[in-house]
Amino acid sequence: MSKQKDINFYTRDDGIIVFEFYTMDKSAADHFAAIIKASATNVPEKLRVLYDFQHSPPPTRYFLKIQSELYNAFPHPDDEKSAYVTGVWNNEVWIRIVRSYIVPHDVMKVFRSQDDAIVWLLE
Repeated sequence: MSKQKDINFYTRDDGIIVFEFYTMDKSAADHFAAIIKASATNVPEKLRVLYDFQHSPPPTRYFLKIQSELYNAFPHPDDEKSAYVTGVWNNEVWIRIVRSYIVPHDVMKVFRSQDDAIVWLLE
């Protein structure tokens, strides 16, 4: 039995960091946390991050808890933008709810496609 990948993480040639989520359960939250914690000492002055949730069901409570903790603990540069790509699962709703509970350190926008999100991140 093969295990489905929960996160795909990579950095594009233009410097945009991409997280593609296929699930948002405990396993995905723990993998996401490990990636974020490993990169916290190497944050560029200009940070562009694309979070793609279009292939994932809504998050578990554990995932939401970890995401908020990571965001608040992460060092944020002055020039930071985050794009969130949502899909048919209405992930835009929980993105806005979670973001309402944190003190924002970045500019954020929600999109329906990676292409649109990338255009905005590169502006």
